[in-house]
Amino acid sequence: DERTQGIVSESHAVDIARQAGVPLDIVGEDRFTEDPAYVNRVRESARGTTARYIGPVSHEEKIRYLRDAKALIAPSVWEEPFGLFVIEAGVSGVPVIALRKGGIPELVVEGKTGFLCSSIDEMVECLGKEAEIDPEACREHVVRNFTAERMAREYEGLYRRIQAGHTW
Repeated sequence: DERTQGIVSESHAVDIARQAGVPLDIVGEDRFTEDPAYVNRVRESARGTTARYIGPVSHEEKIRYLRDAKALIAPSVWEEPFGLFVIEAGVSGVPVIALRKGGIPELVVEGKTGFLCSSIDEMVECLGKEAEIDPEACREHVVRNFTAERMAREYEGLYRRIQAGHTW
C-alpha cells in the first residue's frame, strides 16, 4: 500500500498521521539524534497507531520507500540549514509537507512541490492534498535548482564575492 513517509523521525509525525487517519512509515537514520532515548520514544509512540517505525534502511530500500510514498512529512522543529531528505523526495517525485523552518522554505515551492506549514494542525490539513502536486514538477524543481554542479558553481561565486569584500 502507498504510505506517507516520515523520513525525519519526529514524534510529531505519528501525531500527524494519527490525526489525519493515514498510514505512516518512519524511515531514517538513528545516528542524527543526540538523545538515544528519542528513538525509543518515537518507536513507542507508533505502537497501536497507523504508524510503523522502520528506522535505518539501505539506499535501495530508501528509494523504494520514496517511490511508493504519497508524500513526505517533515515536522522538524529544528532550524534545519539544508534538508537533503527534501531533495531526495523531490527528485523521486514525492511532494513534501513540512513546517516552515530553517532552510526548508528554500527547498519547497508552496503548492508546486509541496506545502509549507506554520503548525502541526496545518500539516494535518495538508495531508490529502498531495494529489494536487505534479510529481514531474517536484523532479524538475530539484534538477533545475539542486544539482551538484549548480550548487558548486553558486558556492564558488559566493566565495568570490566574499573575497571581493561583499557580504552575503
